[in-house]
Amino acid sequence: MTAPSFLALLSVLWLASALVLVGSLQPLVLGLNAVGFVLFVFDKLQARAGRARIPELVLHAVMLVAPAGGCLGRRLASHKTRHASFDASAVLGLACWAALILVR
Repeated sequence: MTAPSFLALLSVLWLASALVLVGSLQPLVLGLNAVGFVLFVFDKLQARAGRARIPELVLHAVMLVAPAGGCLGRRLASHKTRHASFDASAVLGLACWAALILVR
């Protein structure tokens, strides 16, 4: 299993468990991850069309704030899958969210 595939699977599992654990924050978690997913797919469409792109720094920030949506968007759109730095951002984002959920 490739790193992006593993991260996508891990993200789905994380999102499911986060939705159970965060209670009143469910709309926030879902909304952030939906936006993350859309941004990665949108950037892929922009790349194919040769139009203005979303800066990589913004996409890295998306991976920190919305790791599940970002990973799923990356995987389904086959976008930025060769960049190990996005894998690192995803792992860091998942770890930060897990810590926030456990502390809560």
